[in-house]
Amino acid sequence: MVLIRRYAVYLLGNLAINDHMKTQIAIEGGVLIIIKCMQTYPSNKTLIDSCCFALGRLSYRCEMNISLIAACGGIEALIDAMGNFRTEVCCSRICFLTRLRMS
Repeated sequence: MVLIRRYAVYLLGNLAINDHMKTQIAIEGGVLIIIKCMQTYPSNKTLIDSCCFALGRLSYRCEMNISLIAACGGIEALIDAMGNFRTEVCCSRICFLTRLRMS
């Protein structure tokens, strides 16, 4: 089941190709789903990678989604992921860059 979540979250990131799609994904609950996955499976590196990828795409130049991610606990989830995977260069870099975009 986690594998399906990983691919679904990654798909949400790939669908975030323009402002309209980013907004639509957020309206339909995509941001909340991604954050819930991060909170539910904090030690699953591949799922966290996909979540960070999707949040990064959804937050890029989209103030509404940045605010929504912060309001839904996304900042805390990213910080937790950075702590959980601090020795994993790829994952921690993705978390850091995603968090940096939201600053």
